[in-house]
Amino acid sequence: MIKDVIRLNWHARMSHEQIATALKISKGAVAKYVGLASAAGLEWEAVKDWTERQLTAALLPRASGAQPFVEPDGRACTASLTARA
Repeated sequence: MIKDVIRLNWHARMSHEQIATALKISKGAVAKYVGLASAAGLEWEAVKDWTERQLTAALLPRASGAQPFVEPDGRACTASLTARA
């Protein structure tokens, strides 16, 4: 879906609202993906042959598994609350 958003925005020159309606997603999601791709310096010609997985890895490294989720350590929060009491 990310690739479709970028294609419709950059190649077809559709507005965020038009893309959101066509793909049945929110305008916020469209803005997010277009913004991420722009911030990453990507261009349609460079990504048009990429798979959805490649594009997701480039824009959302956590989703691709490149940066594993680290479970927060609740002890620091508990110690801070105890010290304040």
